[in-house]
Amino acid sequence: MGTGSGTGVGSEAGGGGERRGLCIICRNPTCKFSQFYFHEIRTTSSRLKFQAWSGEVAQTGTMTFQVETLDLIQPTLILKLGAIIPNTNYKLTSFVLKKNTGADGVSEGVSELTVTHITDATALALPLNQIVHASEIAAVFNYNAIPRQPSKSFSVFRIGKFSLPDVPGKKYKLKEIRGSEAVVLTPSGEIITFRKGA
Repeated sequence: MGTGSGTGVGSEAGGGGERRGLCIICRNPTCKFSQFYFHEIRTTSSRLKFQAWSGEVAQTGTMTFQVETLDLIQPTLILKLGAIIPNTNYKLTSFVLKKNTGADGVSEGVSELTVTHITDATALALPLNQIVHASEIAAVFNYNAIPRQPSKSFSVFRIGKFSLPDVPGKKYKLKEIRGSEAVVLTPSGEIITFRKGA
C-alpha cells in the first residue's frame, strides 16, 4: 500500500470546515504531527460454496455444515451455526431446509445457509451447491505520527473499530463509507468526515 498523498477533510457534526492534513488526535489544523489521511477504498471478493449439511433440522444447534472457501488455501470446513468461517469476516447464522420438485417429479434440495458479516451485519444467502461471491468494502488510511517519515497504511472494514499506533488505548470507529468519503467516530463522540485524496 502506498504512502500518503491524500487530503484529510475534517467536518464536525453541526459545523466545521475543511482542514488539510488534519491531526486526528489534537484536531489542530497547523499541527505537524499525527497526520491522518483517507487514501482509498478497497473492495475484496471471495467465493464461498455451501456443499452439504448433516444433522436433525429440528435441532439446528447440533447440525454441521460443509463450506468451501474457493479462494483460500485451506481444508474443507465443517462448521456449526455461530462459527466464524476461518480467514473471513463471516459467521454462520441460520439454515433453511428447502426442496424443489421438478417437472419430472424428482425432488431436489435447494436449502440455504445464511452467513453474516461480523462487523457490518450484512447477511448473505448461500444456496446449496452454488458459488456465491462475498464482497467486502474497506477504507485504507495512511497515518504519519512523525514528520518526513513514511506513512503507515491500514485497512478498516465498514463499522469496524481501529486504534492509532501511538495511541493504542483509544478506539475510533469507521461509521460509513460513502462515495469518496469516510465517516469516522472519535473516542470523544465527535464525527469527522474524511475525503479521499486525489
